[in-house]
Amino acid sequence: MYKVLRTFLFELAMSQSLTDLAKYMIGCLCPNFLAICDPEWSWVNCSVYMQLERVCRGNTTDVTEARDLSFYLGHASFGIYCVVFLVVSALSRPSSMCWWLCWKWAWLLRPMTQFFLVAFALYVSYTRSSDHKHHCSDVLAGLLQGALVAGLTVCYISDFFKA
Repeated sequence: MYKVLRTFLFELAMSQSLTDLAKYMIGCLCPNFLAICDPEWSWVNCSVYMQLERVCRGNTTDVTEARDLSFYLGHASFGIYCVVFLVVSALSRPSSMCWWLCWKWAWLLRPMTQFFLVAFALYVSYTRSSDHKHHCSDVLAGLLQGALVAGLTVCYISDFFKA
């Protein structure tokens, strides 16, 4: 159990570091940026450089978050990382951690649990896009990064499947 938890937490920190690095290095405007900024249009002058803080009437922290922290989605990368790691490392093989999945009558419980975990992670990611808080590209990039880090962790870094 310690080996699994150690690997999970280390790679989770790596995944979140990649996410935060991308958010602060790449960053892009959220779809609802103008609603959060609530600009004073009479102060906008497109012929010269304008500081955003002088034009926006919205809350400063909300404006900063909507301006810089859209790409890529941290909810998606965190959720899919946890789910893929759990599904592949813990639920794909019989172990002492999931003894209840090895019961004779529970043959359908393992794939059903895996399906609902993945569906929940995808649903959380979808709701961030449908609420107009992130673009679809933010969601897809977050899902791809989280699944990639989890897959690489389970296959190459951890020794779960070694005899």
